[in-house]
Amino acid sequence: MRLVAGSREVHLRLLAFERMLDDGLVDAAELFHEAGLALDVWTLNAGTVGWEARLARAVTAGDVVTTDTPRALAAAFNLPKRAES
Repeated sequence: MRLVAGSREVHLRLLAFERMLDDGLVDAAELFHEAGLALDVWTLNAGTVGWEARLARAVTAGDVVTTDTPRALAAAFNLPKRAES
């Protein structure tokens, strides 16, 4: 599983991750976790088709969801806002 020595995370395109789940690999994230790797599913932005359902599906398995619209995604889960730096 580790193609790069010392790697700690995997960045997996959202469409590839969804295809893995759709193809029946329901423990896809667990494969990475068992190898000691965090899973970053990218990129999901508010406003894309079905984004709320896709977000719910991604956060149940992934450790990180990369987005260009963090406030909208956080609002979908009623997460507290972070202080601006």
